[in-house]
Amino acid sequence: MVAGGHRYWAATILMAMAVSLASQLPAPTGGLALLKEGRFDEAAAELGQEVRRKPDDPGLRAAWVKSLVEGGRWIEALAAAKETSDRAPANPEARLMYGDCLFLDFRAEEALAVWRPVLQDARWRVLALPKMVNAALALGRKREALSLIAQAEAEGIPPTADLLSLKMMALDDPSAKLAVLKAIGRIGPDSQALADQVRLYEALAPAGPVRIEPPARFPGSARMREIYGEPSLRVTIDGKKSWLALDTGAESVLVNADLARKLRLPELAPASIEGWGYQGPRQSRSVLISRLEVAGMTVTQQPAVINVRDSEFWTNKGGYLGLSPFAGFVTYYDRRHGRFALWPKGTPPDRLLGEKGTTLPLLWVGGVPLVQVGLQGRGPFPFLLDTGAPYTLLASQYVPKLGIRINSGKYGNLYGIGFSGAFSSGLAEQVTLEFAGRVFHEPVAPVTQVPQRFPLPLWGILGRDILNRYRMVFDGPGNTVTLVPYPDMK
Repeated sequence: MVAGGHRYWAATILMAMAVSLASQLPAPTGGLALLKEGRFDEAAAELGQEVRRKPDDPGLRAAWVKSLVEGGRWIEALAAAKETSDRAPANPEARLMYGDCLFLDFRAEEALAVWRPVLQDARWRVLALPKMVNAALALGRKREALSLIAQAEAEGIPPTADLLSLKMMALDDPSAKLAVLKAIGRIGPDSQALADQVRLYEALAPAGPVRIEPPARFPGSARMREIYGEPSLRVTIDGKKSWLALDTGAESVLVNADLARKLRLPELAPASIEGWGYQGPRQSRSVLISRLEVAGMTVTQQPAVINVRDSEFWTNKGGYLGLSPFAGFVTYYDRRHGRFALWPKGTPPDRLLGEKGTTLPLLWVGGVPLVQVGLQGRGPFPFLLDTGAPYTLLASQYVPKLGIRINSGKYGNLYGIGFSGAFSSGLAEQVTLEFAGRVFHEPVAPVTQVPQRFPLPLWGILGRDILNRYRMVFDGPGNTVTLVPYPDMK
């Protein structure tokens, strides 16, 4: 239904503004006082005037950018951060702030270039390094991420648990992951989640890394049909035919307990599933799929998590499959006509779609895609593109900054079931979203607590109520998604 995963222990490093600049701020007055009170639009206006009076004050400039970011005016914040960096190109703090804003705008390649000189600064490189590793991972460039970490290790930069967690995400071999986990255990606090991951990779080490064999010839295709509204792919798991829902918000493969029992999938270690639901992570266990076949592609030694929510008795499907196994290909997805196909790297999306579509940048976090969505004329903000979510959800942590309020008195609360159990959602009125060049006016929109475990603030979940209007091409290596609306949606 929505994001689920088995990343049990991985620190999230938020791309925050360069906080050290704030230490240079004087006692709050004027725009600074407004910023402290959370009156971001008023603060941005006042601080903009103060910056014009004192253009070389780095503290005021940092506060100005922060007020624009907090107020959802990200494009203006980027321009202000660029202006600040241009005035002081040798200032590492200004570069960190400018790179942060570029990353928030999904311009990860440019952010890497802006941050790179900061690695030469002995004082600030500790801040720049995890930002750069996160950006490289978001572009799917694991080798670059590992190279950055190796360079830091060679230069004697002490490893932190956060940086080691990022290193583990960049590694493929379970034996190498296990060594990193043990290093984390030596410098960080003990936890049950860490112990569970150690057990998992101890069990996976003899099997070696996941191996993916591409289709013998392209395109590789799979049957697709909707099962209770969820687009599902025909797959073969250890010789047994089944259906897995294509859930682009899933960080791992999930299989139902019924199917795991029928196939006698070997158990690896305890696990947890975290998705939408106020009960938090739900305890489960991981198993090993020896062979998974889908769309002409073969995946071997694939770990999976037992899905504790569904059973085949009423879903008629065996679990959930994310985009991660298809990341090396160009993937064509046509829900309405039941078409799913894999094409080789470099295939132009227009060739598959038959017409020119709207191409958007993607950032990948743990194998799930983030896209940009405008809200109330501001942003655009990071949203999880989630074919497993039946409707679009807004994050209650952030949207009040845009004046979006929940009208519980009029509508009450909406209740649903997520991977982490039941959850409640308020309803907001008159919400405007902008996606793929189109504006959607929603009379009501669900607003709920959205888990924040990404290197960017997640402002919401883009669900099937909007995504079902499009055919899509996911270019994994190119980090893009191209969309064309169905004829009756144009």
